[in-house]
Amino acid sequence: MKRIPLLIFILSTAKLLSQNDQNYLNPNSQLLLSPDVSAFQRYNLTDINLYNGKIDLSIPLYEIKTGGIDIPITLTYNSGGIRVDNISSSVGMGWNLNAGGNIIRQMKDLDDHDLTLGPGLPGPTNKPYISKKGWFMEFTDISSVGNTNGLNLSYSKTDASPDLFTAFAPGLKSNFYLSYLDRGTPNNYHTNVSTYNINFLDGSGAKGLPVTRKPLINNLPAFGFSAGEVLSTYFPSNVGYGGFPMDYEKFELINTQGIKYHFKSPDIIETIPSFASSTIPLIVTPGGYSQQTYVNYQQAKAGGQYSIKNSAWHLDKIEDPATNRNVIFNYQKYAKPDKKMVRGNINTVKLEDAMPFLGGAYNYSRTNMCSYGLIADYIPYPVSNENPPDECLVKNQFLYTKAPQTNRISSIEWDNGKVDFFYDLTREDELNEKALTKIEVTINNKKLKTFIFNYTYFNSKENCSEWQCKRLKLENIDIINSGETQSKRYYTFEYDYSVPLPKVNSLQQDFLGFYNNHGVELEPINMHIHPQIQKSPNLYYRRDAGKLAIAPFPVLSSPFIVPSMLIPGDYSLGANNYALTGILKKVINPLGGFNEYEYELNDFFETDIFGTIQGGGARIKSQIINDGEKERFIKYEYKLANGRTSGKITGIPVYGAALAYDPKRDNNNVSFVVYTNNKENIELTNNGYIGYTRVIEREEGRGFTEHLFSYGNNEEDVLLPHDPYNYCYNFLYNNSDFKYKHIINNDILRGKILEKNEYNELGNKVKQQKYSYTKTVLNDLPLSYQNTMFQPLGIVNYGSLNSNYIANIARHQFTSNLRSERYLLTEIKETNFLTVGNMESTTNFLYDPIYPFIKTKTVNGSDSTINQISSLYAHDTGNQTMITANMLNIPLVITNNLTKNSTTKEISKVEKIFGKNQDTSNLILPTSVIEYNKDSSQTTAISYDKYDNKGNLLQYTTLNGVPTVYIWGYGQTLPIAKIEGVTYGQLMQKFNLNPNDNQAYLNLEIVQKSNVDLDANSEATLLNSLKSFRSAIDFQNHRTTTYTHNPSIGVTNMILPNNSKESFAYNNEDKLEKIFDNSGKIMKEYFYHRVPNRLQEKFYNRKQEQIFYKTDCPPGYTADGYNYTVPAGKYVSSISLVDANQQALNEIQMNGQNSANALGTCVYTSCPFTPQNTLHSITSAVQKIINTDNVQATINIPAFANPGTDWSGVLIGGIGGSCKLQASQNVLLTIENGRTWRVLMIDSGLLFIQLVNGTVGSTDIINLNFSYNVNDTNTP
Repeated sequence: MKRIPLLIFILSTAKLLSQNDQNYLNPNSQLLLSPDVSAFQRYNLTDINLYNGKIDLSIPLYEIKTGGIDIPITLTYNSGGIRVDNISSSVGMGWNLNAGGNIIRQMKDLDDHDLTLGPGLPGPTNKPYISKKGWFMEFTDISSVGNTNGLNLSYSKTDASPDLFTAFAPGLKSNFYLSYLDRGTPNNYHTNVSTYNINFLDGSGAKGLPVTRKPLINNLPAFGFSAGEVLSTYFPSNVGYGGFPMDYEKFELINTQGIKYHFKSPDIIETIPSFASSTIPLIVTPGGYSQQTYVNYQQAKAGGQYSIKNSAWHLDKIEDPATNRNVIFNYQKYAKPDKKMVRGNINTVKLEDAMPFLGGAYNYSRTNMCSYGLIADYIPYPVSNENPPDECLVKNQFLYTKAPQTNRISSIEWDNGKVDFFYDLTREDELNEKALTKIEVTINNKKLKTFIFNYTYFNSKENCSEWQCKRLKLENIDIINSGETQSKRYYTFEYDYSVPLPKVNSLQQDFLGFYNNHGVELEPINMHIHPQIQKSPNLYYRRDAGKLAIAPFPVLSSPFIVPSMLIPGDYSLGANNYALTGILKKVINPLGGFNEYEYELNDFFETDIFGTIQGGGARIKSQIINDGEKERFIKYEYKLANGRTSGKITGIPVYGAALAYDPKRDNNNVSFVVYTNNKENIELTNNGYIGYTRVIEREEGRGFTEHLFSYGNNEEDVLLPHDPYNYCYNFLYNNSDFKYKHIINNDILRGKILEKNEYNELGNKVKQQKYSYTKTVLNDLPLSYQNTMFQPLGIVNYGSLNSNYIANIARHQFTSNLRSERYLLTEIKETNFLTVGNMESTTNFLYDPIYPFIKTKTVNGSDSTINQISSLYAHDTGNQTMITANMLNIPLVITNNLTKNSTTKEISKVEKIFGKNQDTSNLILPTSVIEYNKDSSQTTAISYDKYDNKGNLLQYTTLNGVPTVYIWGYGQTLPIAKIEGVTYGQLMQKFNLNPNDNQAYLNLEIVQKSNVDLDANSEATLLNSLKSFRSAIDFQNHRTTTYTHNPSIGVTNMILPNNSKESFAYNNEDKLEKIFDNSGKIMKEYFYHRVPNRLQEKFYNRKQEQIFYKTDCPPGYTADGYNYTVPAGKYVSSISLVDANQQALNEIQMNGQNSANALGTCVYTSCPFTPQNTLHSITSAVQKIINTDNVQATINIPAFANPGTDWSGVLIGGIGGSCKLQASQNVLLTIENGRTWRVLMIDSGLLFIQLVNGTVGSTDIINLNFSYNVNDTNTP
């Protein structure tokens, strides 16, 4: 039973009045968000739905309601999986606190305000050039006098797109970009003040006020980086120390209800790469651009590579002008001075006889190839030189970060309430961070609720003590209600952590960043090891496959498909079930019921060449919902009708690129650069890596439902045509993601529900719903941009610039579009399948051409009737006051027409009139409702005569001319009196108050007494005052009702016009418990029972499994393990969960061994070894120990038969059969004849060796003897 409402009319009226009907120097911007902001964005980018395979879990804490502002405070969980590098938010790994909002920026290509002057480079003129130009910059901005003489302006990398911003807050979700309003003086790099307009991309009708960019000196100062903190040969001291960002000061947005949002509190991040450039802009001829201020500016930024900027702007205030109410968000501002690192390691790989290389142009000697400057020139050890830099520096790159200012929510305040957030736990899993430990809700100075958060940690598998070795774990939440002194359990959480995660920043990740246990880690950097052995992933190359030419997975094994070539590395990026560790598996609710979840890996189909790929974290496989009386078992299937996965992925991460290409060779003619981390932002589809176009939801005993979602070929992103110019350019475009830097994003089209089909238990379709949508492009911003690349060798197209070119700089020119668009539901067709005949109806929606508001809703019924509801808004009626206030989405005129037998009749037409005058306290509020009669005459159905300064209705008059007055107390938040038959003016005169003053009632004693009603004594005082108030009103034919409240809980007393009294009592959980009459007699009583008091009727088994071994393998063979599995939910018991599980175990014992004998496999005990075809005279013996996973290997390689072999790293062959490594890779050391060898095995069976110590003579025989376990993942 819910708490008793006031009066339906009062609440509905209040609602009516207050609401309405590319390289690592430019890293993924998500890395720079604080953990809390990152978690907030991960959950709120979209509603969780079956399209992503995620559960919808929200833990309610409290909901703030004031005026037209509604702020739910909740905890939400992202069930997509735990990425290895994710840092827990302040409420635990996977959880997010929703208590406000923020704006984040996504940098598209370059920083919009980047303008970098490069040195003179070889060419006919040897001119300096502007190397990078951001979206808002002009070439003349380099000069104080607008002079660019002496500069080469044709070789700038120009920004592909303006940066994009995403805003989230209660009642607001919008995307936008900025455009110049006033550029100020852009060459004043330290002090310029410029302004910008906000341009929305979603067509929502939201409005943005001008934005100012300036030095933000009122924030905490930057820490900067000293030379000792950064691994770099070239580095000025104390870069950035004490500085402040030059960035956008604040954002002010208004939604279509006229609600204003103020975002002003910034998180600030400063970054610098480890490989800082030594380049200092040249001071050249007196053209103005050589001004010393620019040179100092660039030097202070370490050659333009140091950055300090805002990473997010937090919500500070929500304002409802229609009710003059505000909600204020306060933050703790704190600094995080400790340096953190994001790895960006690079390796170089060649395939067999590919051209030799080491670095860039410095290391190339061939002249008949194409080469691409994707890695800087470096000194190959032991060459001694100062320029170019050391190989170890180039290949071991990091992005260093510090956070001079971060914000965490400390309190939220509104009219009569406050929510306080306490952080009393210093976290062990993150530097300079604390965990949220308590939330207190206070209403009218009375503590209403307290939530207590209890934590432990997920310890990493390394069992170490550094912060990277722990992850904050939310165990449970306790609650103390208003009438309680002791806490009790609110929610409890259980996680699947049977396999621990590795520490943060571990290399053991799949291609989307989830744990895969490949066992390899980066070694500590040692500048004395040259070259230091790099760790890089195995990649696969398929020529001319575009952005999938270099992929983290191979093509299908098929005689009809040209196989991928392995780019050998040290570990696999493949996904496996280790990605499921750490995910929430059970939630126990306050009543004792629970939800239990089982997950499986995501998968997706990537063309007929690659087939179905596993990866992308977790999707929900099944859930059990237990309410204490019964269990519901629901399972989910993600397949097309043909049995293939329905999963699709929008973007594949980039871990490698072509470094050089030799067109003169037929095979193995490409060398590569390989990265240890993804180099590109991974585009999401509705906040998930993977989306599913068909999902089957089956519930035991209730049939199943088929859900179809949009993501067809027409919803793919669009790449506009381009001219490759020559074979070097063409190879780059067709074998990398280079040309995909800015596509036309069509995610707005994806993940929409297209069809929903419901089936009964017999498989008969009982209901079908089909959905249609219409896309409207509101604005199309053309993008024309240029990308540049250093191309040491090969054809460079200089075009018409032969007299002004820069040698070896290749220009690549592209076009694209940035669209402001909407994709709205326009039709729903519903069919109900009956035993005899079907019932069909169609609902159509027609929208405003500018705003996403429904103008006409038409329902075509199964009985051939047509019901049409049409709406007019402020811009239709010309209400300029509302338009100026952006109160656009409020229907003002609603017309209802009914067509039957081809005859249309107007059923009703109602107009709501809004005004702004003295009677509305100069707020924009409804003043009357007009009804149109059949003869087109008008009748005022109700007039809203007076409001106070908080938008509370003081007086309304009905059609019969009877006025009604409300008196508001408790800080103008709740009605305490309703008087019918009296005007507000008459009532004020009765108490000697100004009848023309809408705030005069605040001087009434009953109002003042209500403001201090905190306990039983003050409530008794208020009741006496209300009694005197009623006695003082002696108007004829009036009716008075008075109320007292426990704010945010419910009405406590109601005295009716006949003076009878009803009192309401609430239990310790703030639920209505008893209603008393005037004499104290119980009129009604309510009982609430927790789950343990009810008898559960159904129990479903949990997943059970056991491994069996085939018992009839012939001599020389051994049995592989056969895993017999009984899925969750197969058995149901009316007795207990133990009984249901036992039924599953009984099946395993009955069928497990027989199934293993029938379906299990036998494998060779002796395993094959296939030598690499470039090596000769190798002998071997590889044997698996029976009934174990242990392998003994002996391999003999005569050096005299293999002259010229580079023993510093060579592929010697592959081990097959049951001896093939099952883990992603294994590394071990073996010693023979005074030599030490490193042996590397990978899961494909390939075997590499590397000489660590000793030498190999020309007549030696290498005798390798080593043992391993097929599941080993050693990393010595």
